This record gives sequence, structure tokens and C-alpha cells, in this order.
Amino acid sequence: MTALRLDARRTLRLEARFPGLRQSFDPDVMGKLLQQSLIGDRGDYVIEECVPGKAYVDVDECLLRYAVRMSDTATGQTHSAMVTGRLFSNADACAAFFDERLQPVAGFAEGRPEIAGFDTPVAVFEGLQLAVHAYPIDPDLPSLIDATDPTCMTDIIERLIPSSLDEELEVRGCRIVVAHYPRRHRCVLRYEVNGRRRGSDASVLVFGKVSSTGEPALDRTVLEDLGREMDVGQAGIRVPRHVGHVPHLDLVLIEGIPGSPVIVPMLKTRAGGDRENDSHSLERAVEAAGVVAAEVHRCRIRVGRRRRLKDELAELQAELAALGRVIPEEMAPLDELFSEVGKAGQGVEQVRLVFSHGDFTPSQILFNGAEVGLIDFDNLGEAEPELDLGQFCAYLSAAALKSELSSGVTEGLGPRLRRRFLEAYAEASGMSNSEEFQLRVRIYEQVSLLRMAIRGWRQLKPARASLALKVLEGTRGGDSIVPGAADKVPPE
Repeated sequence: MTALRLDARRTLRLEARFPGLRQSFDPDVMGKLLQQSLIGDRGDYVIEECVPGKAYVDVDECLLRYAVRMSDTATGQTHSAMVTGRLFSNADACAAFFDERLQPVAGFAEGRPEIAGFDTPVAVFEGLQLAVHAYPIDPDLPSLIDATDPTCMTDIIERLIPSSLDEELEVRGCRIVVAHYPRRHRCVLRYEVNGRRRGSDASVLVFGKVSSTGEPALDRTVLEDLGREMDVGQAGIRVPRHVGHVPHLDLVLIEGIPGSPVIVPMLKTRAGGDRENDSHSLERAVEAAGVVAAEVHRCRIRVGRRRRLKDELAELQAELAALGRVIPEEMAPLDELFSEVGKAGQGVEQVRLVFSHGDFTPSQILFNGAEVGLIDFDNLGEAEPELDLGQFCAYLSAAALKSELSSGVTEGLGPRLRRRFLEAYAEASGMSNSEEFQLRVRIYEQVSLLRMAIRGWRQLKPARASLALKVLEGTRGGDSIVPGAADKVPPE
């Protein structure tokens, strides 16, 4: 976990809202406090490192996650733990959160290896208005405790695997690790399922998502239909199979498919000047992403909500308003940019809605040799094609610019790859790569970049926000930005 550093100028403003902010971001202070509160006077475990990581600022509370490394004083063995802190702007709210939401569930994780070494997995620091809880305790995701229990999940997976993935696999157990734990309301878990098949050891990989967003769970029929439609034709794009929905755990289980997202790693290699082994594979991967987008939009599935540009702008405006209550000093340039994007959007005509991935970024496309796969289906719906395309272009351009600024090699990689992606999409979909099409993509791209900047501020990542705004500034001139020699990546 990368250590999070506070921007000094904004610290003073946020401290007025969250009195314990500065101490909560201090690794030494928090290491001592967690030692005293979670381990106590036993002396058998010592916290050696406490690293502040992911953060998220809301109006009345600030979430901050710590990576903790402790050692057993008797054996010298080390043990890692994850602790989440909740800073409150109000002392009564902090006390109520601890009394009503943490203490009642503290005993549910008793005996779990994740909290080995802790005398208690929850604590409150009244002077800082800070409450802490150790993973897998999460009051936003109360079912996470059971969803990360190997005994509980082995029983569940044993019932689901035969009818969904492998009817011959005799499930014996599973190893559970965190794949992705965002700041709020969801956690993605990796289940490495082991067993026996025809007398030999065998295994399968399953991913589970625990969510408290209140959105409908991914439907098996939708994923089966998507898999069939994406697996036809020359593209042959692989979609994971639906393993099962466990309602009482708010858990959806999906097959793990082979492959990895390679576009961003290849961007870093390419921007660093290593062309010897590249052989245009980055360009081919980006073009493949354009083909994947075209195949998605060709699907005849109708599911989820309908998203037009006006809906995206309304949601973006709401996010801006929320940010204004937290960091008002950043609002003037963001409001101005939003006004420009809104005016540009008024000048384009609506087009036919198509089946949409809804969160189409380079990280959602997996490559396994010649095989291409698509993952993450939380935002399926109907939208204008340019929503997916603009989202992809925003993340591609931001990743390219970040890589170039880090390496000091400035070759305009982002704009060039962006064009390759859109050309590949237009060819695969039969859509005209016209000026109007380019304009519509650019508007959706700007919406995505503005959203990226807003979330960067709320995650206390000013460098990420600045990067998004730099790319957005380039799109206002008609293309993604080419970095200048004086540009540098500010520290996160």
C-alpha cells in the first residue's frame, strides 16, 4: 500500500472540519495508538509499521485505511493486518458510530487469523474523533465477515460449482484473499478453490463481490446471454461465467478467467523508452480494445438503466456540489470546466442507445496470449456508444500522460493511441469516424476526466486530480495533451 501524504495547504482547511486529521495521517502517531488500543499491554505482538493508504473525504466523515505490519515477540514472525479509520467532524457522531455500529459486531470476527494479535478489533480515540476497525469487520459491509470465512464459503461454493463451472470437481476448501477493496461499499475477493477431479488434485478460480450499494445483483441470464453474443464471430471475446448469487451475504460469485490487463503496464514500458520487445503490441492491444467495445455495442441485450448525456451531466453536477461542501477552494476552475462541457453537450443530437458496459476502461480488458476477455459488469445498461468510448479514452490518455511525465519521454503517446482505438472501433462497428462522432466522444471523455478530478480531490490525491485536469485541458484544444519538457508528476 502506497503511503498517503497530506497536502499542507489543504490540511489546514480540512483540520477545521476534522480535528484529528493531522495525527490520523501520521504513521508514527497511529502506530503507537493502534498498539495501545488494539493490542494493549500483552506484549506478545508489536506493531512495526503503520502505513496510511486509501482515503476518502465526505462531508461529515473521512475514511482512511492503514496497512499494519506486526511481529510476534516470541517467534519473530510477522503478520499483516488492515485497519480502517473513520474520522468524524462531530464527537457525538463518532461516539454513536462506535457504540451502535462497531461494538455490536466486534465479537463476530473472534478467532479469525486476520485479527490475530489484536486484543480487540475495534477502538475509538475520542480526542481525535476517530473510530477504527480491523478487517474483515466493516460496518458498511456487515456480511464481509462471513464472505471471508473459508469454512462458510467452502460450503457455499461446494453447492454452486457443480452446476455452474465444473460438475466433476469435489470441492475440499478455498483460500480467500482481497483482490480489490475500494474506499466504500464494496469489496472484491479472490477465492482459490481446491479439490479433486477424477482422482487428481484440481482447482478453479472464482471472484466474489460483496456490495452494499443497493443496486440489483448481476443476473445469471444476462451474463450467459452476453457470453454467447461475445463469443461469436472472429473476435471471440471471453466473458466469465456466473457462479452464483448469495443474497444473505450480498455476494455475487463470478468465474475467474485467465489473463491480465496489459495496456497500462505496456504504457509504462513504452514511455520509459523500452521499444526492443514492444513490437507494436501496445498498439495492437489498444486496437483490440476498440474491437471489444464494438462487439459490446452490437449485443442485443436490454438491461439496466438508460444513460444519456444529460443524465451523466446531472450526476456530475451532483458530485461537484458534494465536493464543494468538502473542499470549496477547488470549485472555481471545476465549475468553469463543467459549464463548458455542459454547453458543448447542448449542441449535439441524441443518438440511439445501445447495450453498454458502463465502465469501459483499459483495466477491464484481459489478454491471455491471443485470447481477449472482458470483466466487471456492475454498470451494464443502455447508453450512447460514446459513453464507453469516452470513458476508455479518458483513462487511456491519463495513463499515457502519467507514464510520459514520470519517464521524461514525451512523444505524444496518448493522442496517438486514442486515435488508434477510435479508428479500430469505427472499423469494427461500421460507424463513421466523423467530426460529429469525434465531438461526442470528446464530450463524454471530458465528463469522465472531470469525474476523475473530483474523485481525486475526495480521495486526497491532488496529483491524480491535476493529471485529469491536464488531460482535460488538452481535449479542449481538440486532442489529448502532449506533455511539455517542464511538466513533472507531483507526488501523491
